[in-house]
Amino acid sequence: MKVSCQGSSVADIIDCDSFGEPLLSSEAESAFAALYGRYEPQIYAYCRRRFAADVVEDVLADVFLTAWRKIDSAPSGEEGLRWLYRIAYLTASNHRRGFTRRSKLVAKLESTGVTFEPPVVDQVVVRDEVSGALASLDSLRPGDREIIRLSVWEHLSNEEISEVLSISPEAATQRLHRARKRLARDYESKNRNRLSPAALEGGEW
Repeated sequence: MKVSCQGSSVADIIDCDSFGEPLLSSEAESAFAALYGRYEPQIYAYCRRRFAADVVEDVLADVFLTAWRKIDSAPSGEEGLRWLYRIAYLTASNHRRGFTRRSKLVAKLESTGVTFEPPVVDQVVVRDEVSGALASLDSLRPGDREIIRLSVWEHLSNEEISEVLSISPEAATQRLHRARKRLARDYESKNRNRLSPAALEGGEW
């Protein structure tokens, strides 16, 4: 069943009739409500940056349905957000396999107010070059796209990224480094005529 999470109250989200799930203990319900109330905006933004507007709430609902089912294993404190990001990452991967259309990243940028910040592009991308940078990002392999998004859009550290992707911090650092290099090469090859000499001589972005 489709569950609309964005803009709903916590009482709506934890309504078992909507979820079709068994009742939780009052303690578990309170834990879920606290998790949802604290981190729903970040998870909504995560989904919105990766999917077209007409499917965002479906993906968001699935994330919190999974969180509902696994609430007994939810960590406390700031680790709760990384736990939800991990669920969101897996949920998004499952949804993406069923989609045939590409996400319109430039439209997402405009609608969410997201900016493409250093260190990925190191101030090379200015206002009129954003679409070019996003096109280069979209041309990368899914794994490279995701690790750059986690770093730039979700502002996660390499250690936090490693938790979301279930890899070691060292592997996260290496993958992010390689993804940045691939993004830089693709962007430069497509936009060399627009880049300043200083940018081209700047080496790694």
